[in-house]
Amino acid sequence: MTLQVFETILSVPDAGSLSSAHANNFASGSEANWLALEEWCRTYRRAFAIPAGVPPDFAADADPLSPMFDWLAMNPTATRHLFAFPPYPEVAAKGVPLARLCAWGCMEAAHEQYRALAYLRQQVQCTAEAANFIGHWLDEAGYITELQHAEILGEPARWEALLGMHPDLGIRARPTDVPESHRYVVHVLPYVARRWPATQWEERLMDSRRNGIACSQPSVT
Repeated sequence: MTLQVFETILSVPDAGSLSSAHANNFASGSEANWLALEEWCRTYRRAFAIPAGVPPDFAADADPLSPMFDWLAMNPTATRHLFAFPPYPEVAAKGVPLARLCAWGCMEAAHEQYRALAYLRQQVQCTAEAANFIGHWLDEAGYITELQHAEILGEPARWEALLGMHPDLGIRARPTDVPESHRYVVHVLPYVARRWPATQWEERLMDSRRNGIACSQPSVT
């Protein structure tokens, strides 16, 4: 599949609007993806403790990931591993409903925020007041296994309060000028876009992680 064909397939909102030649390429790419994903499920089911009640039906379902995506969204490590398997991860992600991608992205954002808060709490510039505030916040969020935990970590009022304690820090507050769906998809892109490492966003994200806290868009949290 050439880069031009690949970009055309990704740019159309519906595969049904592709030309016959591009539709054939899309079908071939999708088939290669499903074979790889089927192999992943067969090989790593036990390693990731995938519940027996969510087996994908690759033979009968045009969207075989849907039956298990509710579980995948709550298990980001497994989902990242899965999307590293198909030859065309962008095409595989394009076939996943936006709501499911956003559920995954919400969990990814929460994990990023949790790491940032835990790091800030350990820094010498963190006051006792802020450290206590963060400690209660992280305890309330708990281990991030449900969307409600992620929502606690993203509460704007808490980030605003923390920013008031440390106005000199560029912390990972939820941006108010970015739609939620856009924000969550950004958190999914590193795991479904093969060219992501070459983007400015990846460079900014790596810089922010090396610096612990400081982070601004386009690496939105």
